Amino acid sequence: MKKLAVTSIGGLLVVACLVWLFRSRSGNSGNTEAGRTTDGEFDIPPSLVCRMYQAHNAARDSRLNGGQPLDVEELFGLMGCGITNAEAIAAQPRGEMRFCDDCLTDDKRRELWPFDVESFESALEAKMVRDEEGLFRKKAGSDGSAAAGDEGLVASNPTIRWVNNEIEQWAVARLDEKYTRLDDAALRKAAGNDAFPEGWLVWMLADKDVAREFFVIARGDGAWNPRYYIDLICDDNGMSIIASFDSFPNRREAAAMRLFGGDIAATHNLAVLEWRHRSFRLGMDPQRIKRWLEEAKRLSVPTAESNLKVLLDHIPESAMSEASQTKATGG
Repeated sequence: MKKLAVTSIGGLLVVACLVWLFRSRSGNSGNTEAGRTTDGEFDIPPSLVCRMYQAHNAARDSRLNGGQPLDVEELFGLMGCGITNAEAIAAQPRGEMRFCDDCLTDDKRRELWPFDVESFESALEAKMVRDEEGLFRKKAGSDGSAAAGDEGLVASNPTIRWVNNEIEQWAVARLDEKYTRLDDAALRKAAGNDAFPEGWLVWMLADKDVAREFFVIARGDGAWNPRYYIDLICDDNGMSIIASFDSFPNRREAAAMRLFGGDIAATHNLAVLEWRHRSFRLGMDPQRIKRWLEEAKRLSVPTAESNLKVLLDHIPESAMSEASQTKATGG
């Protein structure tokens, strides 16, 4: 397995490349509780970075095509999967998928992920305002890290770079307090694999008899200086990326990430996060989403069937099957 550089080419971010490097799990969800319910109110709130990226997408669509949608994140993912009519699909309206209740208490989520990401993000957001296009811009003089324009605000791209840097520094400090950080040699030894790219920051979250769980922070290139926050599992079957976020995950995101494979709600909610471009933002794989939702439906997660309909109404199963066949034959 060859090494992969951390940076991306032409704006195609590192996560899209990582999808090709590691296999994806279909999910062996040990919790088969069928009685999960949802009242439509359970949510996994998006990160500050996610909302900033979404604001840029909306402003771009408004400026370039009069507000006509083109889901660029979906376009990259479908092209990477070999779907031939990716652009036509990405230009069509898409339904929204619903999360299911993870049935966890706040104390349990805190045990799984002892980091108050939401409070830190709120402090960062308090230093910003929204301009007339809805873009996030840092207030002048809030920390002096970037020059302000005539209107007394930092431009949007430098603001995003500032946020990405602040979150990374905070996340590294918190992870170092709680978990063991591994250098490249220790990582390769612990993972039993020499294919990891250089330059990753990696922590060991769990070392169990059957699998080892790692958390990775990787840096990408581009105007936003993006970061990627990746959870991966190494076991006898190889390496699997479970989730890849654009920001340090909040507790509800992290609960889905850390319980994947042992709790069907986690599998289901990771599928929804991927559909919403919150995980694998430029590497969305409709076949993976379909597998995870089908497993959730089989185990009676109440929102899984309607979410499957959203997926197949937007991306016909024939398109996914054709892409899978193309990948299998190397065409």
